[in-house]
Amino acid sequence: MDTVEGSLSLSIGFLKRLGYLSEDLKYGGIVWSRFEETIGNINFWIHRRDLYIRLIYKVTSYSTGEAKHMDYQVPFLRTWCYFGGYRYWFQCTYCQRRVGVLYINTYARCRKCSRLCYSSQKASRLERLIGADGYMWKLDEERQSMRITHYAGRPTKRYLRYLNRSEKSDRGFELMAFLL
Repeated sequence: MDTVEGSLSLSIGFLKRLGYLSEDLKYGGIVWSRFEETIGNINFWIHRRDLYIRLIYKVTSYSTGEAKHMDYQVPFLRTWCYFGGYRYWFQCTYCQRRVGVLYINTYARCRKCSRLCYSSQKASRLERLIGADGYMWKLDEERQSMRITHYAGRPTKRYLRYLNRSEKSDRGFELMAFLL
């Protein structure tokens, strides 16, 4: 199963931040790159009054090398906010759900229809324990910054959380020692 982090995505929040949703008809494009190498690009027309975005891009098959030009519309949905105004959403062309992000493989679909997962869902228990930011190594800093560990003879919630994480990290070290 592929991951969200490795996929090309189009976010409604990104379009709003760049001002694409402020006018009735707007043309734009996005280029995706990794390590200064272009890995994908897409052009689009946003029709805000008619509530759709027209996506124009090219998909190349890995096996045959054949290029297929894609040109189709993805509907927008609009929900009203409590304090006035409204929020835009994409409507997945496959399952019709309202989503904030579309992932572009052959077609632009939601995360579930594209069969994508988050990289944290594929991580092992040890990888989750260590974490992307190496959170086990930050426990000493957290303990030193803690001024109060007990109040009225009872441990504070923060201190209990620290003890819980510390116990998990000890188990992680034991697991790492066992694996080595």
